[in-house]
Amino acid sequence: MAGGTQIFLRHSAAVTMATPSKTPPGADPKQLERTGTVREIGSQAVWSLSSCKPGFGVDQLRDDNLETYWQSDGSQPHLVNIQFRRRTTVRMLCIYADYKSDESYTPSKISVRVGNNFHNLQEIRQLEMVEPSGWIHISLLNQRTNEPISTFMIQIAVLANHQNGRDTHMRQIKVYTPVEESSIGKFPRCTTVDFMMYRTISRSSSSISVSMSDPHLWSCDLDHDQKNNLTQAAEICFSVGVGSVKGSGPLQSGVDHCSSASKGVS
Repeated sequence: MAGGTQIFLRHSAAVTMATPSKTPPGADPKQLERTGTVREIGSQAVWSLSSCKPGFGVDQLRDDNLETYWQSDGSQPHLVNIQFRRRTTVRMLCIYADYKSDESYTPSKISVRVGNNFHNLQEIRQLEMVEPSGWIHISLLNQRTNEPISTFMIQIAVLANHQNGRDTHMRQIKVYTPVEESSIGKFPRCTTVDFMMYRTISRSSSSISVSMSDPHLWSCDLDHDQKNNLTQAAEICFSVGVGSVKGSGPLQSGVDHCSSASKGVS
């Protein structure tokens, strides 16, 4: 009896250890965008696929609709190629997968490769997923320097699917670059919905203006000097053609820099 109990317990433990936990979903990328620390740059790239079923291609992969998807139509590995016109800094990829809807079409193993072109791609990440349902975040930080990678091309390769499925589904892919600090000055980021509603940036061939119409909506922890500087920043208005500037104090050099840089804006 005791021996039988021991065998049963050992068998249960083995079954528990053999069952991997499901891949937890990451945060919605739109939340990351609202922090002001990253920007989506997929629209700056040329996208291509190793294969696709008609009507289930790049457009569906990039339409911001979680109900649509790319479906491959060929042999593995299934490839998504993202090529930039210039060397580009990339911090993270976000991929949406939905095992509940896609089952055997859901990727279980993904490889991320980077390089200058198809001929010198090198794998920098390999990820195994278990029944993912949500956003999968893939960091592209250099493991030695902890800095974002800089590359001309990214290739996402689906090496295997759940239940040994042949073709694959991916519902969305987003590509993020870090956002650099403003040259005018470093201030706490204000990202509330109210602030975003009242922030406007307009530009034309003759002028560039920046306005933040109601400083009282800024829900940031600012000291007195920072509030004064932000109020000045909210009133900056300069004309490229005339060269007139409204604003003064410690922000003047920043305004001059922006005015000079903006001469090429059209």
